[in-house]
Amino acid sequence: NIIYSDLIAEERYLAWWVLYPRLISTQFGALQYRIST
Repeated sequence: NIIYSDLIAEERYLAWWVLYPRLISTQFGALQYRIST
């Protein structure tokens, strides 16, 4: 049970560092695109 919860925590940690910058960059890119046009 402890191992399972640690695995979930690690997955969330990885998802945070993988998905969050991608989300930020896509939103920033959309914002830049909106400003430039």
